[in-house]
Amino acid sequence: MADIITDLRRRADDALHDDLARQMPGRERVMMMLGQFMFSVASAAPQQIGHKTEYNWPSQSVVGGRPVLQHTGRGAETLTLPGRIYPHYKGGLGQVRAMRQLAGIGDVQLLIDALGTVYGDFAITSVDETSTVFDADQRPRRIDFRLSLTRAGVTEHVDTP
Repeated sequence: MADIITDLRRRADDALHDDLARQMPGRERVMMMLGQFMFSVASAAPQQIGHKTEYNWPSQSVVGGRPVLQHTGRGAETLTLPGRIYPHYKGGLGQVRAMRQLAGIGDVQLLIDALGTVYGDFAITSVDETSTVFDADQRPRRIDFRLSLTRAGVTEHVDTP
């Protein structure tokens, strides 16, 4: 049984590396990298970046008065990356599959943009996909995706010039 599981993990790793390797021709125009996954104009291009930071303010009830709030620190930090892929143009159909495989590894991924901003370590918490505009072979000509990331760990982002 252990041999079967090891073989399945090896195949999954090989498939992920194959999907990531297909991105290599567009690497000169990388907009952002999440671990080994490259977002670029020529492949999976985020159309916006949503950034949400929560702050913890639990309340304490007060007899005869309004609740008192106490700041206890930062809460969750999440990023959403909605984007669009035209697989017939560049990158192929395996791009969202590569995102799902990267999420399935269960490791945090370092997020960096093309300007050198290091956002820090993030966990992929969801990958949404909508395929539309199908060709005669039922392959999608447009894939919209939405990647949700949550900061993993306590490190702050570091901006580099």
